[in-house]
Amino acid sequence: MVVMRWLDSLVLRAGVCVVVCMCWVTGVLAEPMGVARVVYGDGKSAVCFSEGFLGLVNERTSLEVGERLEPVVLGEGRLERFGMAVWTGEGERRLSEAERAELRGYLMGGGFVLASAGCSSRQWSAGFRREMAAVLPGAEVVRMEEGHPVFTVLFDVRRSLFRRGGVRLPELWSVSVGGRVVMVFSPDGLNDADALGGDCCCCGGNEVKRAAELNANVLVYAVTQ
Repeated sequence: MVVMRWLDSLVLRAGVCVVVCMCWVTGVLAEPMGVARVVYGDGKSAVCFSEGFLGLVNERTSLEVGERLEPVVLGEGRLERFGMAVWTGEGERRLSEAERAELRGYLMGGGFVLASAGCSSRQWSAGFRREMAAVLPGAEVVRMEEGHPVFTVLFDVRRSLFRRGGVRLPELWSVSVGGRVVMVFSPDGLNDADALGGDCCCCGGNEVKRAAELNANVLVYAVTQ
């Protein structure tokens, strides 16, 4: 399982002070730390979810993370190899029992998931809440307020423009088990689709314009909480 081991050091880069840890997987140092792109259901995954935040973390901290989101099919037993996973999509999808079991084991074993409703899909958000009630019954789910360090740990993202609408605090929720945050969920789209181009576009939906910076914050928070 994924285990976090601390380094007694502080790193200062570009004026930002960050507590840094290294990620060990099954006892072996993983350099760089892998970040998974969860594939589930009928092949649904974070295809239109920009990897740009990984580069920001490498540039602004001493953490070394892979520069690509690695596709991992949920239910096949590979998720535990990754320090963090991105779970997103659009529309409503149900997880199989095998998918639920692996996700539960990953989160309970030290893993961390960033979950986002693709392009702010309300259907996906509703399905996510239903699935999390099945995966982690009794988990503590709390709205992350403006003063939470996840909004400022690397970049100050307490305000962001949206594709549709004005400037506001992005909506984030923490999912905790035994006092540890195992997941951060956003009903706001964190796709950063503009950075992808091609067929990826939240043209009919909404998304956080500063998603890359916010996603970088979430990753740093995940390994330093």
